[in-house]
Amino acid sequence: MAEPAASPRKEKFCFLSRFAPSPTLADLHRREKMFVLDCVAVESISKDYSVSLPKLGSVIPPYNAQKDRHVHGYFISRPVPPLLRRTGQSHGGTSTLGDLADRFQHKGAAALYLLTRNGSGSGIVSWLQ
Repeated sequence: MAEPAASPRKEKFCFLSRFAPSPTLADLHRREKMFVLDCVAVESISKDYSVSLPKLGSVIPPYNAQKDRHVHGYFISRPVPPLLRRTGQSHGGTSTLGDLADRFQHKGAAALYLLTRNGSGSGIVSWLQ
């Protein structure tokens, strides 16, 4: 009997070849030195508010569990919605620091400054986009 003809071998590609090559260490160092974003603006805001309103002037937003996607299942489970209605937290709730901290974080002078700054393109590094 004749031997079967060898089938053309399919060439395997390495998964790493599908991605862009890793940047060099010099390139990473250069990018790291350029990375400024809002650090200067946030530092000046936190210094200003650290004396007058240390709790409200935090640049780290207060935690609101109802807006956390990882615990969404808990808030729709059976006993929780009636409890939230009784306590007045059924419409998104407030953060751990309260309603005043939420308003200050979203509508305060510092928040509006950062929103307009980022909206106009300031503080954005072009290579991240």
